[in-house]
Amino acid sequence: MISIAEPVEGDMYKVVMNSSANGARPTSDKWTFLQARDISLIHKLDVGKYIVVPRIMPLDDPIEPVPYVLGMICNKEVGNGDVSVMFKRLDADNRVFENFPKFEPELMEVEQPVQYQKRAPGEGFPMTQMGEELL
Repeated sequence: MISIAEPVEGDMYKVVMNSSANGARPTSDKWTFLQARDISLIHKLDVGKYIVVPRIMPLDDPIEPVPYVLGMICNKEVGNGDVSVMFKRLDADNRVFENFPKFEPELMEVEQPVQYQKRAPGEGFPMTQMGEELL
């Protein structure tokens, strides 16, 4: 499942969008967990701060972290001042993982740089890079 949260009051954020069985029709009031290889959420975001929370069902015997891919399509170039992305992590005990609609994010630094790809306008292929943010 993918959740999108935005700031409401003080340090609180509220989940405003969740993925559903239909990626083009996310929901604002339901938490739908799907057992699937791919989950999508298509939604236009206005200018502002958002937290995108990828969620997976807990494994009975977690051996290693489960890798995942998030994709964004923007009408402006990411990382040149108009659109920025910061990779952060939430504590596993955060209330958002218990389906509370409002939560304090208490964002923490990622434990290691994140591998990401960025395709500049006019370029045919993306460049793979490592980092903690695109500003």
